[in-house]
Amino acid sequence: MQTINGRSAVGVTAFAKINLTLDVCGKRPDGYHEITSVMHQTGLCDKVILEREKGEGITLKVESASTEDESAKAALSHELVPDGSDNIAYKAAALILEKAVEKGIEPGHLGIKLVKKIPAAAGLAGGSTDAAAVLTGVNKLLEGVFSEEELCSMGVSLGADVPFCIKGGCALCSGIGEKMTSLPGLSGMPIVLVKPPVEVKTGPAYKLTDEWESEGKLEHPDSKALAELISSGKVEKASDIAGYIGNSFMAPVSSEFPVIADIIEKLKEAGGTALMSGSGPTVFALFDDRGSAYRTAEEIGRSFKDAYIYNGVLM
Repeated sequence: MQTINGRSAVGVTAFAKINLTLDVCGKRPDGYHEITSVMHQTGLCDKVILEREKGEGITLKVESASTEDESAKAALSHELVPDGSDNIAYKAAALILEKAVEKGIEPGHLGIKLVKKIPAAAGLAGGSTDAAAVLTGVNKLLEGVFSEEELCSMGVSLGADVPFCIKGGCALCSGIGEKMTSLPGLSGMPIVLVKPPVEVKTGPAYKLTDEWESEGKLEHPDSKALAELISSGKVEKASDIAGYIGNSFMAPVSSEFPVIADIIEKLKEAGGTALMSGSGPTVFALFDDRGSAYRTAEEIGRSFKDAYIYNGVLM
């Protein structure tokens, strides 16, 4: 944390997540769906910069990270990301500042800048991880007055993925995502992310899964089995988990957006362990080595010229 001319500032890295498994277990009376999921952070990230100074209120600015790739610039225009009170990062700030006031703290004015690399509406928790970074960063500005458990409690009221994004790493998540068991993780494993230029809305995606479940067609991956495998320390390469990953959303959503299935097939042909993340439309593939991941990313870029592509590692 820095203090400049009476202003306190902090920068927080907000990592995207993928779902190695995602089982939609059924709808609850409150309208939410129970899930089980093995979530893992990736190296793709936003930067969240927070400044606290005298005054009151919250300001939020959203900008795209610079890139030399013109197609990526188009994908990263972030026109879908609001820069006001509708942004989940703004809501996170308002919530934690309200909680600070309840503790007798005068929070002052908070300035937020989101430097976006994670594509919007992608199934990568781009909004949730920004909200988590705001909660974590503001807590640093307030000298750690809130525990991690308190931050996670705030987070789940904002979005189901926010508590995981606060804790980070790899975890088996259940409930609506708020119940977490930390796992060793697969840090450093090569990953390629591909987001086709389609928009998948979460509400209709859940409705689709409900319809498929009523017809007996919905797939239910075993998140606990994958968690046990990861915990055993026997995962040495991506292909070791190929038989364990799965996503209840993938078949219903790709039936509506065939390009998703096309990308998955291409990634599998290249030797990747491939799956859709979240409710989509982003597809990821894990590889046994960086060379294969790099070559696949180049080939996918030629085949799907309008897609956003990230080549990196799990965190």
